[in-house]
Amino acid sequence: MKKARLIFIFCMLCTLLCLSGFAKTHKTDIATIDTIEYTLEEDDRLSAELYAEEDGLYNVKLTSLSTTGRFPAAISVGVYQKGKEIYLLKTGKFQNVDEEFGIERYEFTVGLTEGEYRLEIENLTKFSDVSFRLETTFTEEENIETIGNHSFEAATEMSLNEKYFGGVVMTDDTDFYRFEMPYDGYAYIQMYSPMAKLFTLYDGAKHEIGSIGIEIDEADKVYELKSGLAKGTYYISVNPDENYSSPLYSLEIEVMEGDGFEKEYNNQKEFATPVVSGKEYIGNLFGTEDEDVFSFTLTEDGSVTVDFTDTVTSKDGHYSIYIDDGKHVIYSSDECGRETVPLNLGKGTYYITVSGLGYSRFTSMAYKLKVTGDIQIAICPPEEDAGTEENEPVKEEVAPFDDVKESDWYYGELLQAKKEGLIEGIGENKYNPRGNVTVAEVITMAVRIRNSKGGVNTEITTSPVGKWYNSYITFAVNSGIINRDDFDSFERNATRAEVAYIFSNLFDDVETEKNTIIPDVDENTEYCDSIHKLYALGILKGDDENGTFYPERNLSRAEAAIILLRVHNS
Repeated sequence: MKKARLIFIFCMLCTLLCLSGFAKTHKTDIATIDTIEYTLEEDDRLSAELYAEEDGLYNVKLTSLSTTGRFPAAISVGVYQKGKEIYLLKTGKFQNVDEEFGIERYEFTVGLTEGEYRLEIENLTKFSDVSFRLETTFTEEENIETIGNHSFEAATEMSLNEKYFGGVVMTDDTDFYRFEMPYDGYAYIQMYSPMAKLFTLYDGAKHEIGSIGIEIDEADKVYELKSGLAKGTYYISVNPDENYSSPLYSLEIEVMEGDGFEKEYNNQKEFATPVVSGKEYIGNLFGTEDEDVFSFTLTEDGSVTVDFTDTVTSKDGHYSIYIDDGKHVIYSSDECGRETVPLNLGKGTYYITVSGLGYSRFTSMAYKLKVTGDIQIAICPPEEDAGTEENEPVKEEVAPFDDVKESDWYYGELLQAKKEGLIEGIGENKYNPRGNVTVAEVITMAVRIRNSKGGVNTEITTSPVGKWYNSYITFAVNSGIINRDDFDSFERNATRAEVAYIFSNLFDDVETEKNTIIPDVDENTEYCDSIHKLYALGILKGDDENGTFYPERNLSRAEAAIILLRVHNS
């Protein structure tokens, strides 16, 4: 009886399966350049292996989509590598705009490196089959977006002066790129696309510098940014316009060295670009949402003149500017073109903010700014020697190097560091304060500190053969400052986190007070303990009022000298 019941249940299951049908996967061959016509039954899918023989752009276009049923035809087309989805287009999500754009818009383009992939097409139409025509093309390109570059962490690495190609799919796709500014200067970022796009620039800490998402003249398919950037890491994200399924684009970056440009990121007061009296700065608003902030300090009451010049060729106004003391607006002007503003100000720090008017047909709005007056960055006066008599004239201080001015914010500590014999120049009485320090240079500084504080003053000589720093590296390893395998190269620029690690090893363990919040440092940050140790010792204080550290950024020679002096005095 039980056996008969089991046979009955099995027969019923078979009947149900026959009535409902099986979901089938059909396999076929599709080349990178091919055209096929196919009909898929309900819930069925088509799977094709394909091989990209070189790097390039792979385009998939879907046409002649139809069904015999009463529901709208819908399928998905995806590209996969090793089981991981790279791109997926679902046609059903666009069915409300078929009449406006037509069926030809069902296509996407993806950058593929040489290798094996799988193209998979699935019938999403309810209760009926679906027919379609599929066209694939492949264009060889040397520089393409890398697979899965949908986040900051997976960003495509860009080389300067090289054109990169990519494609994005509706609002579901964002491409990220990463590039390095080799020095302070001017970046010219250019993106070409036959369709409207949105592209955004970020600094290394992922602050949004500006974004272009406005319509431009139909004949002009180029979106561009001209901006002054400090040396360091930057990111670009590219988003599609929601009205198109597959915008293609090219992206290229050119740079020029210089110190007369605004230093992005300067969209907030705590990151304001400090200005030097009489020096003209070239600034740029990136789209209509960008703001640029500049700052200057008066150490006593005085007069200041602010000159602003609109360099965009147009009769329309593009900017508004205002000057404030951090609390109250002192001067403001809307739709300014050319302004000369004389001001009588008291002692304190002041900010100049340049912002757009919220409307412009320009994607990149350039201007010039100059502040003239007895302005400087306030510095602490050097301490007097204990034996100095009250009426003894104070000897006039001399700038430590020819390329360091008294108005520079780092002047006082740089002068003291030279007096202590902690730093040396690069020749011809120059220090290159805005340049970066290498790993070898930081280790050399640490060795000199260990030598002087230990009271040993062991003479370290450089060998006439091999690298100049070899003796310092050997001393640092033997004295426990570093391990031999800590760094992949001693000649590359050191990150701020690596500088913290090297200098922290000069101190015994201290209570690091990890309850102190460093906004961009957590337990996953490289050399987290070293950073907290130097914060606890007061050697590191962060770059803003929140104590932000920017561990991945490089360190300038001026900043290194200041940290070196603090380590020496600790």
